[in-house]
Amino acid sequence: MNKKSGVHATGNRPPTSGEVAHLRPAALIGLLHSLVTITCFVVGIGLSLSGTLFIYLLGQVVLALGFIHAFVLLHEAGHDTLFPLRGINRIVGHVAGFLTLL
Repeated sequence: MNKKSGVHATGNRPPTSGEVAHLRPAALIGLLHSLVTITCFVVGIGLSLSGTLFIYLLGQVVLALGFIHAFVLLHEAGHDTLFPLRGINRIVGHVAGFLTLL
């Protein structure tokens, strides 16, 4: 919606269900995002345990990305928009909350 004119981007009507279908939660996409987050944490910790400064710093960057991604998962799971099933959203949300120390 345009704040100045109060008009939706689709004109004077709200969007149809077909126009927002891509916003529905999908299990495969949620699983992919969850695996990316776990991978960031595992790789980041592994690199951070390295003896060299450059690899350690690289691990810290990967861990930072993992924390950001985990917070996004927590947020989406809290709105039940990560997975189609509410129970899975709750489990992933709790794990993501633990990973982000919230």
